[in-house]
Amino acid sequence: MAPAYALDALDEHETAQFEAHLATCPECTQIVSEMRSVVAALPLTVPLVEPPADLKQRMFDRIHALESPQSSPRAVEPAVVASPGPRQSRRSFFSIFTGGGFAVGAALASLVLLLVTGGMVLQQRGQIADLQGQLAQREAVQALVNAPDGQVVQMQQRGMEVKLFADPDSERAYIVIDGLPDPGQGRDYQIWLSPDGKNLQPVSVGVFPDNSGRWLLEADKPLSSYRWIGLTEEPEGGSPKPTSKPLMGGEFQPES
Repeated sequence: MAPAYALDALDEHETAQFEAHLATCPECTQIVSEMRSVVAALPLTVPLVEPPADLKQRMFDRIHALESPQSSPRAVEPAVVASPGPRQSRRSFFSIFTGGGFAVGAALASLVLLLVTGGMVLQQRGQIADLQGQLAQREAVQALVNAPDGQVVQMQQRGMEVKLFADPDSERAYIVIDGLPDPGQGRDYQIWLSPDGKNLQPVSVGVFPDNSGRWLLEADKPLSSYRWIGLTEEPEGGSPKPTSKPLMGGEFQPES
């Protein structure tokens, strides 16, 4: 009943029944709220169309015709009702919502709204999740940059300037690389950390398809466990271990 309720398509008894249910069901309350937001947005999903110049006058003429009393009442005479032709048998869409066909119309409208709402709600939830992820990432970056015990490691290699904002007790770091070229089609950048850079396998802390060079790194243990950082260019999606020489690399020593 939620789609029909969002469209105000329920009768008084059904409305009272459904509202009594809403008072005890947070899930349906949320569904109705989302559906009504979609209903409000539906007019914005189609392009604006300039109405015909005579539309307003035709509407008023029809209203006046309905309001005008019959000039001379006529007796209703029996008439032979012929079988309707093809045009007479076709009901307009709006006739569904009048008379005995209202329930069918409400059901159809509910189905349409449910389908549209489902798609738009999923899209909205995806957008909200993306925004929440971006906000959480910004808050994490802000915390690293402003951490009282944070450290900043700086390096310059091959025309690139690198700044690493790290909290030794945290598994996260924020790296800023200026002068980074585009990785090219089908290639991504990948950043690695290693305890010594020689004998142990480097650990991936991020795969990035862009060359913005502003990335939040995620390690599997506190950064104080590592001494070396490197950047390689890898196939799209990253690699389990480096497959190319580091474009940038060096030792860093975030002390706890």
